[in-house]
Amino acid sequence: MTDLETALELDIAQQIERAALAYEQVIASDAAPFDVYLNLIFLYWESTHMGFHAGHHLSSDFIFHAARRIPELLDSAAQRFDRRAEITFWREYFKWRDWNEPLAVEDCLRIAEDPQGTTAAYLYVYTMTNDPIYVPQLRRLRDEAERLLTTKNRYIGGLAANMLRTATGEGATAEENRAAHELLLALEASLAAARRKPADPADGTE
Repeated sequence: MTDLETALELDIAQQIERAALAYEQVIASDAAPFDVYLNLIFLYWESTHMGFHAGHHLSSDFIFHAARRIPELLDSAAQRFDRRAEITFWREYFKWRDWNEPLAVEDCLRIAEDPQGTTAAYLYVYTMTNDPIYVPQLRRLRDEAERLLTTKNRYIGGLAANMLRTATGEGATAEENRAAHELLLALEASLAAARRKPADPADGTE
């Protein structure tokens, strides 16, 4: 088994600290592919979030190390690979998720369509627009992510799946679909009642 295969296997098994060490060994080689950088960056980024590091029982030393390595790896990947649009997106996306610094939807659309970008930018576009035109892109992101469940793909695929569940009901249980249908009926009944309600002279309407 190669070092990369070991790193991927540990990542998929969610052996986070061991996977990070294995990825670092791969990156030490000049032949490390771009996706290895992204896998490690995502693994470190997720490790800085309380729910993730608590759930995986990560050490405080590892969490501090992860926070320090994220910008270093983003800079290194930008220098080594001709994928600056994708690196730019993830750098800005992390800022949005961590510090609520918004991205421009138009920039994300350009990145999603750029050969050096990433279609994952549609996640942000859909979050900001809720436009059903992007549902097919969300499906592709979900399906592609499920083929190799690294930490990065778990995040992307899980987010796309949640968006699809909200947008179309895909992946929802029968009980969840029934509850959503009942809520829709209640909302429609409320709107119909509001339309039938006669105007109140006291509020100045006719």
